[in-house]
Amino acid sequence: KLSAAREARAREERHAAERSFELTLGKAASIRFSAFICHRDTWRLADSWARKRSTYRPPAASEVLEFPNDMRVIPVFGLNLVTFLSATWDIGISQSANAADNAVAGRVFTAITEAVNSASPEYMNGTAVMPIVIDTAR
Repeated sequence: KLSAAREARAREERHAAERSFELTLGKAASIRFSAFICHRDTWRLADSWARKRSTYRPPAASEVLEFPNDMRVIPVFGLNLVTFLSATWDIGISQSANAADNAVAGRVFTAITEAVNSASPEYMNGTAVMPIVIDTAR
């Protein structure tokens, strides 16, 4: 009985997480302009995950701001934000992803989710660029 109760609770938690994820995706779809602020290595991983999706349109190299401390500011337009959310969600629930990918994907997912869920109207109507801080300079 205890095992069945645990399984039922785990199913409920998964269902609640999926509903929350779907709501966040809907909000992300309404954000027209955002920018990732992250380390070069984080960007390389996130970009590689997104490139596996047909909806992804990578930014031009000239659009990426590079700083001497290996930090980057990367423009993320429209549907790309949804693509990054979906890619990192899928890695997080994947049984085959390695621990390093899971850790980085979790960090990227959390940063995007927190930014999207606290987005103010100027980000939703496209009058401002929403910063999404994934990494900070050391």
